Amino acid sequence: MAASWSLSHTLGEKEKTFYWRIDSRGNIFIKRKFRKDIFSRIDKISCNNLDRLQGFMQDREWKDLANNAAKLYMGTEKNGIGKFMYSLRPEVPYAQLSSQLAAIFYRSEVWE
Repeated sequence: MAASWSLSHTLGEKEKTFYWRIDSRGNIFIKRKFRKDIFSRIDKISCNNLDRLQGFMQDREWKDLANNAAKLYMGTEKNGIGKFMYSLRPEVPYAQLSSQLAAIFYRSEVWE
């Protein structure tokens, strides 16, 4: 049976709607719609990259989202979740999944 999509929202004042699901292998899929796109974009965060992200977060210190598109392109973004994601896969839309991942992990109490 295919996993169903869960509706969620990013954190903060400018919350955005997105959908997510986890497959049987532990990969997370995030579906979000960008303003100018007709169709939603679905991104997969592999189980391996999720493990790497958990390692990055293991010191339990607060981390910025650090997912500003222009700063990521220019290489001037501060250290944080988005910049770490960018190091795993140098694509800005992938790095900007930090907003959705932070919401998923915070609300599920994986990250406090």
